[in-house]
Amino acid sequence: MDAVWAIAADDVEVGAAPELPNSGSYHGHAGFVTWIAQWLDAWGEFRIEVLDVRAVDDEHVVVDVDQHGRGRGSGLEVTQRGLAYLVTARDGLVVRLFLYPDRAAALRAIDVT
Repeated sequence: MDAVWAIAADDVEVGAAPELPNSGSYHGHAGFVTWIAQWLDAWGEFRIEVLDVRAVDDEHVVVDVDQHGRGRGSGLEVTQRGLAYLVTARDGLVVRLFLYPDRAAALRAIDVT
């Protein structure tokens, strides 16, 4: 986590859009840990496959991903395809990391972040 804290602002905002599991907004390093822990608690195995990374402007990067997991209790394998993280950076630090159902939704969010 030291590498994450080195690039994340103290007041970083993280979360996911309302239509996604583990939605909501979490703030600061403690909020980041809470968000990740809640998500990972549901999975026995979990990985994110980065498909594409593109700068949108001086502050925003969209990262297209597929997420793969195996339920901790059920053993059920799940794949979420075509998701997109919108990363907002200022002064060399990540100030916002938010997951959206697709690239178009992430790009629409730039107008309101």
